[in-house]
Amino acid sequence: IICNKATSTQKKVAAAYLRHIASDENQAEWNKVSGYLGVTDSCYKSEFFVESMKDPNLVAIAEGTKYTHARPNTKYWREMYTYMVDYLVDFTKNPDKYDAKELNSKMAEYCQSIIDAN
Repeated sequence: IICNKATSTQKKVAAAYLRHIASDENQAEWNKVSGYLGVTDSCYKSEFFVESMKDPNLVAIAEGTKYTHARPNTKYWREMYTYMVDYLVDFTKNPDKYDAKELNSKMAEYCQSIIDAN
């Protein structure tokens, strides 16, 4: 996607960025700054990630990712994703209407109900 119509220079810049962001240290730092989890296996074993996992919220998220699947391999993924995006759009427009824990719980329950029904 990045490189389909890119110039040679743009492709080099994109490749350099991907190398940069894929390093264990940068993945762990991105995790700390953004809340997103690292995407490399070695990141989870790195000292940087271990340090960031002192946050109990991140521990809970990391534990939960053990049960995730690649999207193309998850049945009914599109239905679940569409539901969650719609819910999150409403959340961003009306944040006072929601409790974040309840929001996550309801989305998880709905997605599990789709899996259970099929």
